[in-house]
Amino acid sequence: MFGYRSLSAQIILFSLRFLLYFLAFLLIFAGHWIHESFGAPSFEQVLFSVFYEPSGLAKTDPALIEAGRLWCGVLPLGATVIVCSIELLLYGLQKWRFPLAPWLGLATGLCFLLTQLSFGAYLRGLFGVDYIGHHYRDPKQSDIKGRRTKNLIYIYLESMETGYRDTKLFDKNLIEALDADALKGVSFAAYRQAPGTNYTIAAQVATQCGIPLKVILNNADGNAQGEQVKSFLHSAHCLGDILREHGYYNVFLQGSSLDFAGQGRFWGQHGFDEVYGTEDLLERGYVPGGWGVTDDSLFAEAKRILPQLRSRRQPFNLTMALVDTHHTYGILSQTCKSMGYHELTGIVECTALMTADFVRYLRVKGYLRNTQVVIVGDHLAMENTVYDKLLKTDRTIFNVFVGEGKFKKNREEILHFDLLPTVLNFLGFDLSEGRLGLGYSGFGRLPVEPDSKRLEEMQQSLMNQSPSYLELWR
Repeated sequence: MFGYRSLSAQIILFSLRFLLYFLAFLLIFAGHWIHESFGAPSFEQVLFSVFYEPSGLAKTDPALIEAGRLWCGVLPLGATVIVCSIELLLYGLQKWRFPLAPWLGLATGLCFLLTQLSFGAYLRGLFGVDYIGHHYRDPKQSDIKGRRTKNLIYIYLESMETGYRDTKLFDKNLIEALDADALKGVSFAAYRQAPGTNYTIAAQVATQCGIPLKVILNNADGNAQGEQVKSFLHSAHCLGDILREHGYYNVFLQGSSLDFAGQGRFWGQHGFDEVYGTEDLLERGYVPGGWGVTDDSLFAEAKRILPQLRSRRQPFNLTMALVDTHHTYGILSQTCKSMGYHELTGIVECTALMTADFVRYLRVKGYLRNTQVVIVGDHLAMENTVYDKLLKTDRTIFNVFVGEGKFKKNREEILHFDLLPTVLNFLGFDLSEGRLGLGYSGFGRLPVEPDSKRLEEMQQSLMNQSPSYLELWR
């Protein structure tokens, strides 16, 4: 980069230098934005959100999109203009004192971003033992019997964890309305987060199918990768598939877009007869807000759907995914606003109150005579406005099982994968081994107990490359 050059060559080299600086700043600012918005997402999570249904990214929270434009567009461009302007003033186009500076900046930015995404852990996972191959119990080959089983209402509460109960951190129990005693239900004291379950679609797959969600980029069959986008875990046998085989009518309802992260494909391809998201609810006249439609509208729609499901001469499963308690700030619905709430802690408390009110509605209307209700957080909260407080707690995911009958817990610690057999037992199904997928039922006697160090082993090897897992996508 020294010596005389023609003006056109100087402009080309300066443009290249400008581009390198921009990419360097983009990687640095993007890494910061990802950390501030999502905490510590895995490399798998980011790949999945981008690789599967990238158009859905544009249908997320508008505030999140605006922040992304600022941190991944405006700020990198502004920083690049400032640095290049200073270099021009000091050195002009002819000669630069530090010719390798943009390359070093690019390398630094790339390292910073990959560190934020735990890329090292992803690389380590390409080697090691096949945990899934050793522990997976295929539901299609399991003995599942159901006589006089009950209806199911399954509610996922966005990022809901038990730390919100801590009266020392929050002055009061923010989710008291959902306590097991208040709802006449039962809960597990330690619902812990396993690898491959730490974001919404991954948590849904884990609880429905008993397996983690992993991105498949190294498939030996190059042509199959494009097909996998269209077929979501084609060979996995999940809760909806099992219930449909036993005569259930399955409906999925959420306020956010079904395009995001392939959620529409997942639910639609695994036993669900009707699948509704933002676009469907807006067509029915609900007011848009946040990630699509707020939770008060979702509960209103559920109350509209339930009589129709009750009138069918078959058992039903209504599964709902709420969104208002999403990081970073939560989404304030009109109902919560009218109740005087205005920040995340208030939204958490309001969501608990609305959910408890929905359970009371079910009880008053007589649904609970033959319907079991499962209410769980989908995963631990990501970086939000009270994240520092949550880090001070023994972080576990919220859960409560509400329904008639006596259910004896066989332990207090459960993982996402355990929900598949646990929910089936809760509905009245009999599982010969008490196991499905990677999960062990939390109710009743088990022929074989889960290993006490199961979670530790999963943290070490669950996300390793697995031929058995690849087969579930084919």
